[in-house]
Amino acid sequence: MQLHSAFLMVCPSAGIAPRMSMAIMAGIGTVLADDPLLNVRVDGLKSPIRIICDSNLKIPLDSQIVKTADKHKTIIACAYNEACPSQKDNHNQNNYQFTQKRDLLTQKGFQIINVPDENGKVDVTKLLEILGNQGIDSIFVEDKEFKNLVITVLSFGFKYGIP
Repeated sequence: MQLHSAFLMVCPSAGIAPRMSMAIMAGIGTVLADDPLLNVRVDGLKSPIRIICDSNLKIPLDSQIVKTADKHKTIIACAYNEACPSQKDNHNQNNYQFTQKRDLLTQKGFQIINVPDENGKVDVTKLLEILGNQGIDSIFVEDKEFKNLVITVLSFGFKYGIP
């Protein structure tokens, strides 16, 4: 993985930054609260790859992200881990629902990346490594309340010497 030329942007407002990035990352909280498109709406400019961190695949099927999945490449990072205590109690039901929704989203064109940590959350460090291996070298982080994502992204950048 070559991360020396990658960069990460964390900004409180959109502006031009998403247009300069290869991808835009948001948490499920942003999707649920704002129902964003996470695309560029300027003629002639390409929209970034959309990355949603959604541990339990809570993304509504009627959301703008799902409705426009055929127009914009979208990755959902989830965290299904049957060994996690919070997911183990209702294992059979959770597994069935997760598998059903994952399959439906995949059919709609989403790339699903399952990267659980030991607490049943998205392991953002592993996710960033996978994204880097896919050639995604710049990510704009859309963050309002998802401070852990920003901290993890910044820690990842410092760890790998990303400017």
